[in-house]
Amino acid sequence: MTKLFCTLIGAVVPLCVTTAVVGVVGGSEPAQSDKRFDCVCAFGTAGGVRAGNNFGSGTLIAPNMVLIAAHLAEPTGEFGEEPIPPNRDFGVRFRRSPDGSIGSSTNPDGFHDVDVVEIRYFGTMPFSGYPANIDAAVAILAEPVTHIEPAHVSASALDQSGPGAPLVVAGWGNRTIGANCQSTRDRGRLRTAQVEATYVSDGLILWPDACVGGAGPALYDSGGAVFSTGCDERVSLVGVIVYRIGGTSVAGISQTPNADLIRHPPGVAAFDYTGDGQVDHHDLSRFIAHFNAGSLCADVDDDGQVSAGDASLIEDATTETPDLCPCDFTGNGILDSDDFFSFVNLYYAGNELAELDGDGVVTEQDFFEFLNCFFQCGGGYAPIEDGMPGVGPSVAAGQPTD
Repeated sequence: MTKLFCTLIGAVVPLCVTTAVVGVVGGSEPAQSDKRFDCVCAFGTAGGVRAGNNFGSGTLIAPNMVLIAAHLAEPTGEFGEEPIPPNRDFGVRFRRSPDGSIGSSTNPDGFHDVDVVEIRYFGTMPFSGYPANIDAAVAILAEPVTHIEPAHVSASALDQSGPGAPLVVAGWGNRTIGANCQSTRDRGRLRTAQVEATYVSDGLILWPDACVGGAGPALYDSGGAVFSTGCDERVSLVGVIVYRIGGTSVAGISQTPNADLIRHPPGVAAFDYTGDGQVDHHDLSRFIAHFNAGSLCADVDDDGQVSAGDASLIEDATTETPDLCPCDFTGNGILDSDDFFSFVNLYYAGNELAELDGDGVVTEQDFFEFLNCFFQCGGGYAPIEDGMPGVGPSVAAGQPTD
């Protein structure tokens, strides 16, 4: 399939690209221990996917929803009419099975295949009236995928950057491109590659052609993921690959009538700043640094601003094990003055991250809780029973001392 795309760069110079529908080349397969990209799946007919013959890719955004490029499902319908899904049975394939194994040609049982029961679109064909080309749809799965964390979908992750932003594209294309730009067949499997954004708008993300930049999309990875990587090890889904040098952005999709299809409560991927597949005090310490800096990396609810609501969400998501000390605010496994001053700054600002005793408000008791934790975990000193060093009992949170 070949697509013609035209847009106005700076509303002055028209850019038109004619290219084959493509996916990721020049990249590599994620390490087996790296679960951040497990949410990217192969897409095709149900029988084709099971036989390893996908013709596209997609990204899990909820346990039963996969975001794809709309043209993969070839909807029909005249301009201005609701698209009609084709009469075909679709399916998806994930690289990791519920038992944790990774699928391959020698371990076909390691894949996890799921049928698609419905396709829902964000706009009418040919997507006129929306920013750029809203070439995106959601595939509804026959059963939820519960062993893979859905992607962190973000319309604002690229707001803190623009051209030059580091991106990772991921997909299951079955072609590779050599140095002479000649395409050769290679059985589809998940690959990722880093590219650099050259243009970002409400509905569009562009990057260099793989033949120029050395990495990027190749055949059969339309619908693949475009991730932003600007927040530590966390990856945020900011777009969908729709052609070889660009994709539809989540920001554009979020402006369509059916945008609720991509809006879900933030999961583990939204808080996983360390990229280890869990949310613990290490992630919390990185969040605190972003929060104090006012960085949109702390905007975990994707509302475009950093607020106490974001802090509340990561607190609820943080899991701790008994051997972790909750007053290690820097997350380095050592209790020192950096942890003390991090807490003090939060305490005097009345920040709810300093609320440690579970009563929902920041008070002197939280200071006592911190001191008890600090001395017990740090040096085995006796707990502080009453009285706060340097702070009289009448001083409330948010009030500086003399």
